[in-house]
Amino acid sequence: MEMKRKLAGCGITFAGIVLAFSAVFFSSGTRMVSRIEDATKEAETVFLERYFAGEVINRSAITPQNLNEWISSNLRSRPPLPFDVSMCWKPHHRIILQGDESSREIQICFECDLFKFESSQRPIPRSWKKQFRSLFATHGIPATTPNDLEIEAARKNSAEKAGDGQSAPASS
Repeated sequence: MEMKRKLAGCGITFAGIVLAFSAVFFSSGTRMVSRIEDATKEAETVFLERYFAGEVINRSAITPQNLNEWISSNLRSRPPLPFDVSMCWKPHHRIILQGDESSREIQICFECDLFKFESSQRPIPRSWKKQFRSLFATHGIPATTPNDLEIEAARKNSAEKAGDGQSAPASS
């Protein structure tokens, strides 16, 4: 009888831990999505970029409203995990939220399926992976790491623009 009580007590404790973890897991991920939405609302311009070592390979501008609609439609279904196990973390894609006096970025690594907003780096939830890839593809930006030819072309383009006194990034 005493053993049954101890086992029941352990079961209740375990269930409580699982419930607490679940609450932290879902509220943390939901807060991340809310922070991204708030940052998007403050932005005046949004850029989707594919880059390598400081060289912008592809760039496309979208409206903050379009990004917010995309977030509401695609990212609410499953919040990200509140932790990550870093793999390669070599992001080559980002969403830049440009405001009046500041900018914020969402960095994305499609190789290890992690993303980072502000100081929070998280795994991309399975249900988001296709959505992030589609967002970039819809704007003509492949969700792949730039190849050597693309990097060289971007460097050449940057050098030419620097020679002309322009500072605009490469685009395609």
